[in-house]
Amino acid sequence: MAIIKCPECGHDVSDKAKTCPNCGVDIAGNVIQCQRCYNIYLKEESKCPDCGTMPGQKISTEKSKNTVKQKEKKPVNKKNNITFWLLVLLLSLLLVGVSVYFYIHVKTQTETEAYNNAINSNSPVILQDYLNKYGSYDISHHDSVVAVLNNFFIVDSVWLETCKNGSRESYSDFIDDYPNSDYVIDAKQRLDSIDWITAKTNDDAESYKFYLENNPDGMYVDEAQSLFNLRDSKIIRKSDSLMVVKLFNDYYKALSDKDGEMLKKCFTLNITSFLSKPNARISDVISYMQRLYAKDVNEVSFLILDDWKLTKTQSSNGKKSFNVNFTVDYKFKRTDKKKKAFHSYKVDATVFHGRIQSLDMSANSI
Repeated sequence: MAIIKCPECGHDVSDKAKTCPNCGVDIAGNVIQCQRCYNIYLKEESKCPDCGTMPGQKISTEKSKNTVKQKEKKPVNKKNNITFWLLVLLLSLLLVGVSVYFYIHVKTQTETEAYNNAINSNSPVILQDYLNKYGSYDISHHDSVVAVLNNFFIVDSVWLETCKNGSRESYSDFIDDYPNSDYVIDAKQRLDSIDWITAKTNDDAESYKFYLENNPDGMYVDEAQSLFNLRDSKIIRKSDSLMVVKLFNDYYKALSDKDGEMLKKCFTLNITSFLSKPNARISDVISYMQRLYAKDVNEVSFLILDDWKLTKTQSSNGKKSFNVNFTVDYKFKRTDKKKKAFHSYKVDATVFHGRIQSLDMSANSI
């Protein structure tokens, strides 16, 4: 039993079937298979409707094979075939285009990121790595990276010259000219050392102040601040000198005017020494004023010479004290002309918190 095509309707049917289930034509014993093309047709046909071979006709084997091959070949629709391949070509081109687009986009994005990283890295190693990987990709980026890399070589050369010079000015200039260089940290450390050595050598308030102002994060800031405070506390400023001079002018004016109230304002409550008397009181000062004006004395004038010597100390609470030395001349107007009318004294005094704490005198030899 074999499955054949119904010669009437082309429906698949068994060659043993009595009739075609689709069109009802008789099948069993009513169909013939062509010897040449093997086509199935009804016996009522006098010859094969496909190749024209009559039943029982002798045919060559080669011809039969060719006929079968031709029969097996299905007609090709050339138009549909061309359309199919055009679609395949278009899809292939589209796929290639999309792939190329994404490849270029991703590579461009990667190159841009690598460029930005290199430019901002401040590292010749990263810059050179960019050139090795993307050197020919973007000319403008390439030129920028090369310029920065060349600048590193220039900076290296300048740094060597700076170290060779070794002066404060050379390191300061390098920091100003190349603030982003890797050598800046080293330059600042060397500058810090130079300023500290200078400050220690001079050992004065101004030098420590200079160090602190120019090296706020320096290695020796704490020690410099401590030494500055110590040295600064001993500096005699103009305001200090004016205060001391005014104080003693007021003192001698009070003596001249016989003004006891003014004298009280010139001294501290606790007078450590007055004219060699320890732990004196203000009453001792007033008594001295009264002794100056003996019965024959009409007037006493005082002249402070300009030979001041001041030294300064400052307590932890900020109160200042001064050791003061100067010369003062006494002139007396007496009725008794036999008595001495002129005296000169060396004054050794202490001033604390703006008032006289001690005052001693010794006569000058004339």
